[in-house]
Amino acid sequence: MTLIYNFMQKLIQKSGSKYKKRLFFFFFLIVLIFSVLIGGFQYSQERLYRREKLEYALNIYTQQVHELIQKKGLNKTLNFSEVDTLRALMPDKDIRISVITAKGKVVYDSYVENIERLDNHINRPEVQKSLHSQKGSNIRLSGSTGQSYYYYSKNYYEYFVRTALPINESVLSF
Repeated sequence: MTLIYNFMQKLIQKSGSKYKKRLFFFFFLIVLIFSVLIGGFQYSQERLYRREKLEYALNIYTQQVHELIQKKGLNKTLNFSEVDTLRALMPDKDIRISVITAKGKVVYDSYVENIERLDNHINRPEVQKSLHSQKGSNIRLSGSTGQSYYYYSKNYYEYFVRTALPINESVLSF
């Protein structure tokens, strides 16, 4: 801020009267503050738009998994190998899909081979949010894979379907 003030003082010294100098300084300061406020507002709106767009895509993936589970009765047989086939057809190749029982036991995870070693997921932030408002999301580091993900979970009462994308350039520019 002092750098801007010093720069302004040099500009003002080269111009005419003291009144003009002060007037110029205050107008410049008002324009600068206004520009910073507009830039900050635009940045926050852009982040909100990108987040909504990402959640919209993850919601579609979650709904597709749910429809497959319902159509094939996978929640009764606990044979989720067909979810892998659906995942292969999805445009986001990095998509992670998990199916979690209503009590928090993971019965399917596309990134983890041995799901028996996974702890209960009922206390995961995105699952907790979906318990109370049907859907939930969170950005955090995965305890299972050690990678940061944007998680999206949806509550289907008997189970949760959770989709996630790793936080990288493609997600940040989504």
